[in-house]
Amino acid sequence: MGLSGEDIRELVEEFAEYLSVMRDPKTVRQKVYNLRHLVDFGSLNLRGFRLAKFYKHLKGKGLKETTIGQILLDTRMFIRWIKRNFPELEVYFDDTTLGEIRKSKKYPQREEREAFTEEELEKILSHLRDREPIFYPFTLVLAYSGLRLSEALALKREDLSEEENGFFRIEVKNAKYNKRRVAYLILPPRYAEDFKYFLQKAGDELWTYRYRGGRKFYKLTPDKVVRFYRKLSEELGFKINAHRFRKTFTVYLLRNGVDVATVQRLLGHATARITLEVYAKMGEEVMGENLKRIFNFGGTPKG
Repeated sequence: MGLSGEDIRELVEEFAEYLSVMRDPKTVRQKVYNLRHLVDFGSLNLRGFRLAKFYKHLKGKGLKETTIGQILLDTRMFIRWIKRNFPELEVYFDDTTLGEIRKSKKYPQREEREAFTEEELEKILSHLRDREPIFYPFTLVLAYSGLRLSEALALKREDLSEEENGFFRIEVKNAKYNKRRVAYLILPPRYAEDFKYFLQKAGDELWTYRYRGGRKFYKLTPDKVVRFYRKLSEELGFKINAHRFRKTFTVYLLRNGVDVATVQRLLGHATARITLEVYAKMGEEVMGENLKRIFNFGGTPKG
């Protein structure tokens, strides 16, 4: 006897509780939202033909192929979780059929979020310096700490402690996977005084602000940040988003010889594989520069 739609819905709720221990709330909400299509379909026995029918069911809703692809991957994750935790239930997901579906479709490649060049980063900060009293210091944090957007927005004044001029220790309390970690804000001298002046004026809630002449206070949110950087992209003529600042900081550390394990810990990457992927894409020229630095080019190896 198969599971009812209500049974599947209850399993999705338990799955969401499981995910919430490791994933950020936004990710959990998105996966639960995707799995509502499986609840509507009403079956967890997705053997060959039934998985093809589920795919047709999703197509019938007018969804994009990339969206359907993610729904299928989330469904596979969900069913694998059920098999581990409820072995008595008859569930199945056909990986072979999934592979055939994916081969038959031309999924567009995800746009690579490359690091900013030094010129682009300077252009962004120069543009913000005298125009955006809240987005200027917020962008400094993103660019020179490598924090995720959610982590930066959750910062409070007490989470930052200056150890040297322009060098701040950060207690990241709202890290991904609910893991606290230590990060560092490493500001170039030309920006350090600006940021310290901002901290002197800021309250414990760092990212509250009010418009000139207004009385009401506002707080930065993910949506406001996304909209702001989208508008700034149009003004400056190149793509700007929060993750590109994180990618830029990662590349900066690797370019300057910081080892992969340290970068992984600072950035809060779940595994070294993520850090290594960034390193691999930096190119032969950068890796050659690092080798020259290690071996003191022209002389004997250091150490």
